[in-house]
Amino acid sequence: MELPKIKKGFAGKLAETFIHSKLTPLTVIFSLILGLGSLIITPKEEEPQIIVPMVDIQLQAPGAMAHEIEEKVVTPLERAFWGIDGVEYIYSTSMDHGALITVRFKVNEPLEPSLVKIHHKLIETRPTLATSIQDPVVKSYSIDDVPFLAISFSSQIRDDYKLRQAVAPMAKKLSSFPNLAKVEILNGRKKALRVIVDLAKLKRTGLSLLDVHQALKQNHALLPAGKNFSQHTVYDFDVGAKIEGVSDLEKIALGSAGGQIFTLQDVAQVALGPENRQSYSSLFEKNKKATNAITLIFAKRKGTNVVTLSQRLLDEVAKLKKDLPTDVKTTVIRNYGKTAKEKSDELVEHLLIATLSVSILIALAMGLRAALVVAVAIPVTLALTMAIYYFMDYTLNRITLFALIFSIGILVDDAIVVVENIERYLRSYKRLSLVQATLRAVSEVGNPTILATFTVIAAILPMAFVSGLMGPYMKPIPVGASIAMIFSLFIAFMVTPWASAKILKESHSDE
Repeated sequence: MELPKIKKGFAGKLAETFIHSKLTPLTVIFSLILGLGSLIITPKEEEPQIIVPMVDIQLQAPGAMAHEIEEKVVTPLERAFWGIDGVEYIYSTSMDHGALITVRFKVNEPLEPSLVKIHHKLIETRPTLATSIQDPVVKSYSIDDVPFLAISFSSQIRDDYKLRQAVAPMAKKLSSFPNLAKVEILNGRKKALRVIVDLAKLKRTGLSLLDVHQALKQNHALLPAGKNFSQHTVYDFDVGAKIEGVSDLEKIALGSAGGQIFTLQDVAQVALGPENRQSYSSLFEKNKKATNAITLIFAKRKGTNVVTLSQRLLDEVAKLKKDLPTDVKTTVIRNYGKTAKEKSDELVEHLLIATLSVSILIALAMGLRAALVVAVAIPVTLALTMAIYYFMDYTLNRITLFALIFSIGILVDDAIVVVENIERYLRSYKRLSLVQATLRAVSEVGNPTILATFTVIAAILPMAFVSGLMGPYMKPIPVGASIAMIFSLFIAFMVTPWASAKILKESHSDE
């Protein structure tokens, strides 16, 4: 059969360069090591990172009615915030004595500049608001603020106050743990100094509850007033009261009447104990009685591997547990690190199963040796894609792993086309050597394969530019698949001809 005339083109020249190059097996080994290393060090979590800045502005205006706050405070601030670039929604709630305004920015707006814009607008608008408005409290929220680990501490004999006092030292030690953004104790009553005023005694002194409130407020501050110098020592002088216990609080002066100075202990009882109950929590276990409980929650910094961090925290809690009373029981009620690892391992297992399934299917259709050639291209391509995910600051989550599984079905196309054409040349033109058949086969299908690959990329890549929340959430799929397709193209022209020359050689040596 007469040989057709074929131009080498880009694919043929690339195959000719790498078919006998010693760099080709090194490239395969380096790619696999790079992909395995990326798989190990890439942060793992359940959901992909989505930046949707949300900022709460809490406003306090004692004595103001809801309609007054709506008209004189909330509406002017809403107009000011709406002029900020990047703001998508504004929600507000007005109530007696205060209001809450929530500003939500567009997806992928950076958090820190968004906070700066909010603070700048508050400074600009502050002079136009009523003087009774207290300084606003600004809080920002992101996906990393969602606790990834929650541990419940319960006891059948201790109330929530004693439970909190027992767990508080542990929380303080864990708060300095690396890569933690927040450690917080939910529920449980804190230790507090309680002032119980006797109205009858207060009335006899001629003072009022407002006098007691002002005295407590003014004396709960310690301000530097100056220095005095001696020959050997410098003395610092402070104004105010340093409240350290019940006795300090009882000695606070409230005022004078009839030439007598009255202190807090003259009109009130001061006690150290639990604060007033604001909430209550219990732990319910199957077939067991509900017990008093408090919960310790942990939030991580952005980009932290939640799998390793949660395990290290649990190990540290196990060490610190020996300092807790024996009746306090610990229960992990949320562990995203464990679930993220399980899902990650499951998806990696499915990735291997999918690779094996594709190889078996090719073996049934084209033979075992051809399947081995294609099986070399799949892990190399996936390894390079995994490395790109790491360098692009993607985490390993359900979306990125799904993107890799999704890619298997399309990234083997290039290698299959090349191997199938090499097989056809070896069967049809038996006088050609394996290298000649391989180079001619690659050159023949090079341009169509390039065109087909970029056609697939052009079809799936626009998905990465979808707006709204779904765009960033699903972005790893089109990005990962497109990168994998480009890698598969180069692997098909570089590694597949080399693997064909090594694996198919024995198969056709007798022809």
